[in-house]
Amino acid sequence: MGENLAVPGRLSVRTPMQWTGDDHVLAHQCVWDGSCVVAVHNLSAEPRPVTVPLSEAGDVDRVVDLYAEAEPVGPLERPRLDVKLEGHGYRSYRLQRRRTNTAP
Repeated sequence: MGENLAVPGRLSVRTPMQWTGDDHVLAHQCVWDGSCVVAVHNLSAEPRPVTVPLSEAGDVDRVVDLYAEAEPVGPLERPRLDVKLEGHGYRSYRLQRRRTNTAP
């Protein structure tokens, strides 16, 4: 899966998606220009704990939940994100790298 990055004038972003081992949960990440956002969706009515492996977590300094007013988490001890999702719930996180200025 992916976009044709060779097309002139396109700002395509490759978005790898993966099923997390649970057929009711979809996780995907978007990486562009040094920024990474991870979104996790529970497609079931039942609450689910989810572990999302992160391919872009090598130098992540902190993890910001984009829909919560909680303080950022970080740095990650392991290249994964452990999330508890409500039924039909979703979360989005920004992985902030060291030496990268992104909005909080």
